[in-house]
Amino acid sequence: MNRRARPTDLKALVAVQVVGGVINIAAGLTLAVLETAPIADYASRGLTGLGLLAGTILLSLGVASLVSCYGLTQLKPWAWNTALVIQISSIVISLLLLVLLRKPGVLRLAVASLALYYLMRPRIKAAFGR
Repeated sequence: MNRRARPTDLKALVAVQVVGGVINIAAGLTLAVLETAPIADYASRGLTGLGLLAGTILLSLGVASLVSCYGLTQLKPWAWNTALVIQISSIVISLLLLVLLRKPGVLRLAVASLALYYLMRPRIKAAFGR
């Protein structure tokens, strides 16, 4: 496959990355702002201070996701690596939400798993020079 040949279904992955990035930025900002107020859910589990940390992580992932969207549309090799890290991080976050807060992140887990599967397909990897 020609390295510059853009897979037609790459737009779907970019759309998922954009939506996920915007959601992560909004969630990150919300958690960081709410950390200044007492949150009974965190406090009852002895997790005070976690909101700022989680907010910072989600905000960083959101920004990285939006930056990787540009690279994905341009078939930049670094964008494939970044998208891979973002999807793996989303899977880990989903599992942590389930274990620590007993909040199922089933939708996040499913979408991240499908995006990871898509990124690992041979023709997609070949498009990014992998």
